[in-house]
Order: sequence, then C-alpha cells, then structure tokens
Amino acid sequence: MRHEELSVSSLIMDGARAVATGAAVTLNANAGIVTTVPLTTAANANYDITINNINIRATDMVLASVAKGTDTVGPLTISKVIPANGSVLIGVKNNDGATPLNGTVHVVFIVIKIS
Repeated sequence: MRHEELSVSSLIMDGARAVATGAAVTLNANAGIVTTVPLTTAANANYDITINNINIRATDMVLASVAKGTDTVGPLTISKVIPANGSVLIGVKNNDGATPLNGTVHVVFIVIKIS
C-alpha cells in the first residue's frame, strides 16, 4: 500500500454560503458555510441537515464543523457526516444537558475527493 502525504499551509475557501430552509439546503461547492434556520433542538438531541450538492459522491470524505450563529446555548458538536451521491447528511448535536438551542448555527464543510 502506498501512502501519500499532503501538506497544506493554508486553506482558502471560495466563499460559498447558503441559508437553509428547514432541514435542507443546496450548495454546489467543494467547501462552504451553511446557516441554519433558528433552531430549538432539545438538550442532548440532534438536528440533521441535508446539503444537496452535485459535487459530492458517496465515496468522498466530507469534513464538517459547527459554530454558533445567533444561538447562545452549547456546546455543539458534529454527530454524523454521511455522504451520498449528490448530497451529504450532517448531524449537529446540542450537548447542553438542560437547555434547547435558541438560534442559528453555522455548518462548515469541505469535500475531499477519494480516488
């Protein structure tokens, strides 16, 4: 098995952004930022969002991160990332033990092509 190394000193995204309507959004870019609708996800529960994207294949690796938008509850984590042909399902978990979310969050993703 041959291993290849990748060295990246900086990563500049193309600035692709979209705002979700409900639990889905379309953003056809290899990297982007999705702003959710205002969320009221219960404590210790997940919010799943589907990002429709013609660039994604089931064999790709999709990396995801989450940051607060207007939400003041937390902490938040990514609970799942499931790529499919033409989309990716990303789960955001509200890790607060008692309080539901109370605003928007930003889901950041990058698609890595696996050959």
